[in-house]
Amino acid sequence: MTTQEIIRKISGRFPTVETTIIDGENALNVLTDKDAIVQLCAFIKNELGYDYLQFLTCIDRLDKLEIHYHLYAYASQGTIIVKTSVERVGGKIQSVAALWKAADWHEREAYDLFGVVFEGHPGLRRILLEEDFVGHPLLKDFKGKNVVVLPKI
Repeated sequence: MTTQEIIRKISGRFPTVETTIIDGENALNVLTDKDAIVQLCAFIKNELGYDYLQFLTCIDRLDKLEIHYHLYAYASQGTIIVKTSVERVGGKIQSVAALWKAADWHEREAYDLFGVVFEGHPGLRRILLEEDFVGHPLLKDFKGKNVVVLPKI
């Protein structure tokens, strides 16, 4: 399936998403609303064959948190990066752990380090930090007693 065919299939089923081709790669960016994340990811997995969640990451944009899902299809060796955003404080989104078991750990990491709540996750709790740790250290404005502020050069 070509990238253009994938775009047509995604756009036909989800007309509000934005798609862009990543130049020079067999990859596609898909921007969606957080409320459609489970339906879109299920479609990409079940209908388009993107059977592997490479990783899920979160980016602090100061006004919002962006969540990126890097999906891979072994058959076509293609990548789709699904992007969405949540509120920076108290952000919630549906879990995709039922689609890809790997999401279990990735979502726990995003919860632990950024504070994103993945609703429906089978066991959302800290994964790297102690349970009693206060805050989410990968937020750009995180202030902790052991944080060393580097001087500006």
